[in-house]
Amino acid sequence: MRQASAPSLSLEAGGFDLLAESTPEEIALQGEVQACVRSAVASLPKPEQLVTVLFYGRHYSYAEVSAILKIPLTTVKKCLYSARQKLKVQLQATLREASERGSRASDGAEGAEFVLVRWWSGVIRWVKVRQVAWQTRSSFG
Repeated sequence: MRQASAPSLSLEAGGFDLLAESTPEEIALQGEVQACVRSAVASLPKPEQLVTVLFYGRHYSYAEVSAILKIPLTTVKKCLYSARQKLKVQLQATLREASERGSRASDGAEGAEFVLVRWWSGVIRWVKVRQVAWQTRSSFG
């Protein structure tokens, strides 16, 4: 059932490709950010969580997720859309809170904020790359 997959970029590779240049503090912060993403996904309603993990985490296509879960393709797309909207709101709120905490701290807050902005930019790049891959994959499937 699995087809040759379109080129993809993992969140770790896309969002954290500067790991070799990172300080121990940045590495720790990146681990915290990854935990926030996992927590945000875990907080989704079960149907959205399952579709999100299969699609983003396991890189199944829309059609494959539909077949695995035995749900209509439109339901898969609606679940993913809803999950993306919820994750966007939740992660932006988390980023704002972390930024506010960082700006109140006096020890390297600018550095922490910079790492968060870099990470968020990486997530956005990853999503854009995935969207192109999904569109390409959908046009051939």
